[in-house]
Amino acid sequence: MVEALGKMSLAKKIGISMVLGGILGLIIGPPAKEVKFIGDIWLNLLKMSIIPMVIFIVIKGITSMDSPKTLGRVGLKIAGFYGFTTIFATVIAIAVTMALTPGIGFQFAKATEAFKTSKILGFKEYITNLFSSNIFVSFYNGDMMQVLVIAIIIGVALLYLKEEQRTPLKAWFDNMAALSMSLVELVMKLSPIGVFCLMLSSLGVYGVTTLGNMAKMLGTFYLASLLQVLIIYLALLWLITQISPLEFMKKSTLVWVTAISTCSSAAVIPVNLKICREEFDVEDQISSFSIPFGAQFNQDGGAILSAVVILFSAQAIGVSFGIMQLIQMVL
Repeated sequence: MVEALGKMSLAKKIGISMVLGGILGLIIGPPAKEVKFIGDIWLNLLKMSIIPMVIFIVIKGITSMDSPKTLGRVGLKIAGFYGFTTIFATVIAIAVTMALTPGIGFQFAKATEAFKTSKILGFKEYITNLFSSNIFVSFYNGDMMQVLVIAIIIGVALLYLKEEQRTPLKAWFDNMAALSMSLVELVMKLSPIGVFCLMLSSLGVYGVTTLGNMAKMLGTFYLASLLQVLIIYLALLWLITQISPLEFMKKSTLVWVTAISTCSSAAVIPVNLKICREEFDVEDQISSFSIPFGAQFNQDGGAILSAVVILFSAQAIGVSFGIMQLIQMVL
């Protein structure tokens, strides 16, 4: 039994932990919340390791390129692809939500107290907030967008140094990137325990009743996400690289399982990097830049969820959107 567990892949261990945690949570009920602190400790360890990993991995990726021109060329292609997929994610979400109309018949409970909604940043404010005025405050607050921009600026600055200055610094950042990856891999070995405790607590406290009340919206979200994977990602993968979608899904199972169990783009970064390197032979200079960058700027799931929730809420209260409003939502 122990030997079999030792040979089992991490993806399978996490998957089994999710299922067992969910089942036991439903059986035990609210008392299961007592183990949540164990899952929180695991998540805290993962979050703790993300910022240094992003900094060192991104700088390593940038300094492995020949020049700032190479970075610009690669960066534009990656940013263009991310923009393309995010737009299609929103379009798919709108189409699926309008076709299924999950909000029809849903009744919102009346709020017991007033609350303020957060202010939506304008374009200028959004761009300004990407640039930190104090790197230590950005690290302390865990502002991943600012951390990413800081890493890019440092990486570009290193490219402009003379060779004799750049070489030792590049070697140091390469070693620190390896150390940060080793730290994350150590934390990921504990993921079956962390995921088990989080699932046990969540299903114990909320059960299936709460999920049942929102089942139509959740179903719409997951259907739109599945279509995004099938129509956009797997289709493009096959057309551009001729890699079989089934082969890709099999080799990247750990990425999907980690994403589902943690619901965190940042938490999937180290797993993504590992799979890219070991399963698909992607060059470090590409994956080290594109994956941390994509985790912050290419959140298709967030785009899908936003569109689904907006249209679901509008349908529930009887509001319809015109074509121009839908175009604004996409943009």
